[in-house]
Amino acid sequence: MTIPLHLIETKYFMKKINLLVLVLLSIQSFAQPTPPEGQTWEIVESMTDEFNGDSIDRGKWFNSDWPYENTPSVMSLGPENSFIEDGKLCIRATLRDHPKEWFQSARIHSTTKISYPMYTECSMLTSEISAYNTFWLNNGDGMDRDEIDVVENNSHPSCGCQPDFPTKMNSQYFQVDQNLDPKIARNHSNFNSNNLSDDNPLKGVPWNEAYHTVGVWWKDAQNIQFYLDGEPAGSVRVGEQRFNAPFIEGRMFTRDLQLIWDMWTADQPWLGGLPQQSQLNDNTINTMRVDWVHTYKLKRIGEIDDRAKSISWDNANDFIVEGESRPIFEPGETVSITTTHASSIVSGNEADFDYVAMHIRELDENGAVVSTSPFADPVGTNSPNAATTTFNFTIPTNFDASTPIPTIENLDKDHRIILLIYTQENADPMSLIDTNTEIVLTNNKTAFIETLSIDDVKANNTTAVYPNPFKDTIILDSNSSIESWELFDLNGKLLNKGASSTIVGSNLNAGLYILVVNDKEVIKIIKE
Repeated sequence: MTIPLHLIETKYFMKKINLLVLVLLSIQSFAQPTPPEGQTWEIVESMTDEFNGDSIDRGKWFNSDWPYENTPSVMSLGPENSFIEDGKLCIRATLRDHPKEWFQSARIHSTTKISYPMYTECSMLTSEISAYNTFWLNNGDGMDRDEIDVVENNSHPSCGCQPDFPTKMNSQYFQVDQNLDPKIARNHSNFNSNNLSDDNPLKGVPWNEAYHTVGVWWKDAQNIQFYLDGEPAGSVRVGEQRFNAPFIEGRMFTRDLQLIWDMWTADQPWLGGLPQQSQLNDNTINTMRVDWVHTYKLKRIGEIDDRAKSISWDNANDFIVEGESRPIFEPGETVSITTTHASSIVSGNEADFDYVAMHIRELDENGAVVSTSPFADPVGTNSPNAATTTFNFTIPTNFDASTPIPTIENLDKDHRIILLIYTQENADPMSLIDTNTEIVLTNNKTAFIETLSIDDVKANNTTAVYPNPFKDTIILDSNSSIESWELFDLNGKLLNKGASSTIVGSNLNAGLYILVVNDKEVIKIIKE
């Protein structure tokens, strides 16, 4: 029997229309679950993305390559397997030239971790190969983990043993703790999209045919509620076990978790079996796509946002000149310093700011403290708990009455001078946080800055000086004859001169000096 052409064309047209309708319906956005009374959902920007850029936002997301052991799956860090395309985050499975690990895919984590109470949802379209397409939360440790698997969908199982997989979420919680007995606690919530309400247009639609919005409300340390296309989609309670095993008392989720997507496969019936290797060369079926992800934290209406305690030196760059990466000061110099401080806020409780304090500190070649100048607190308790303050600070000259602070002219080799700025809250010394900046202390800032230009002509020098730094004697090695040399300190004072290739400097103090060779080559030398 021959089917009339107009019927074939009509069926093809209707199939296209139905698919278009499903796509349009699947891109709708669903509201978050109703928050508890007196609370509201607040967006977490660092875990929210529309994926509209040209590349993955590495400030928000990173790849990992830890393996699924005893499977053919390998996680790639390269752009072939994870990328942005047409406003979607894409994870693609490709064929790897390896006899055992031939399924190359990718895993994407959020750089931020989060804890309850929170809600996250994403819109995703799965691949059309036999593999788990996943959206989950994990703390990044397989041996000690709190894990929430929001979805592990295989829309095309190859084993012939999982007929409901194309519409099944495979949600679960999974905890592994080496210090608990039993070490593993786990239970599923096997919601199927066939159980969505009759008026939901995505009811029974396989995951590879339309974008589904899948979410999880992590309510507290034990209660986890899943969502699918705007409807509750099963729940789990930490401590519940599979196969109606007895409830494990005292199990709780306590770790902060990352958002994760990946795609992987295994030769196991519980996953649905392996794909055909040839399918990994077909980009029309080997890619899962995430349209967007939105993440929220619960916040009490009127509650102050949490805030981490912090301290920063805002105008450090004002004291840096071209040719030097460190701020430059003279001992005894009075300078204008700007800092920004904030005390912490946790669950609406704001800590009391104590002070901003400053020291000059010398560190040895191993970073150990040699000496520290007296405590100075230019910003005191009368300052607000969070503020930007500008104040005058005099660079100290001494660590104590008998110990001057060394300048770069006499600082021991590989020692460093830092300006230490720190803050404290709630009169608690354990709350101290600081910002440390290496600085240059010099007896003559103008002269030191002028020496910075010496490095610009160093490439044209024909004379080498060794050893440099030196202790007693330095040797001049030049392509031409040494006709003259002059040795100056940083103030421009002539200390010595000669014409031999050997300079005796045992009578010099430790520090930085300027050597001029043949009236044209300028070289910085250091006496230890």
